[in-house]
Amino acid sequence: MKKIIKRKIPIIKVELDEYKDDFVFKEDSNSISFKTLEDEELIDKDKYRIVFDTCRVKNTRFNDNTFYRSEFIDVVFENCDLSNNTFDNCIFIRCEFISCKLLGSTFYNSAISDVLIEVSIAKYVVFAENKIKSLELVHSSFEESSFFENDLKNITLDDVNFKKATFSETKLKDVDLSTCNIENIKIDHKSVEGAIISLFQAESICYLLGVRIK
Repeated sequence: MKKIIKRKIPIIKVELDEYKDDFVFKEDSNSISFKTLEDEELIDKDKYRIVFDTCRVKNTRFNDNTFYRSEFIDVVFENCDLSNNTFDNCIFIRCEFISCKLLGSTFYNSAISDVLIEVSIAKYVVFAENKIKSLELVHSSFEESSFFENDLKNITLDDVNFKKATFSETKLKDVDLSTCNIENIKIDHKSVEGAIISLFQAESICYLLGVRIK
């Protein structure tokens, strides 16, 4: 029997101070640690590097930014809009996205470990060439999302909308898709091999693989 590895939750064991500085930074190597941020915004930054360590981020907008080599460690995002960002060579460790928007964002060549995305909208999101370990997606929409050449380990899915999503060279072996909407998905043989599906999903998967059910 395959051992189930539990996702590690963010480590926030101390009371966080409110972040009171101006949310305007220099263009390189900014860091925020042990803070709560609320009602802030960061818009249209290019090749922007920032480190968040042990933070809660609430009702905040990060839109149209390119984050390069940024680090998010033990961070909880709540009711945030993180749409249309590019996360290039970034690190996400023990992070949670609760009731967030990730519309059209791209995660590229990043390390993603022990991450939860719950009750969130991630339509059109792109994951490409990432190393992903212990990712949990719950009650969220990934409609028309794309997953290209990702290395996945220990992925948990519960009621995720993957309608019209694309999976290419992203192995879903032992990943349980049975509670997900996979209507009109595009997936290659390498990705779907070994995935767990429900009886009602079998016809759709067989059709993708060129198999007809009589």
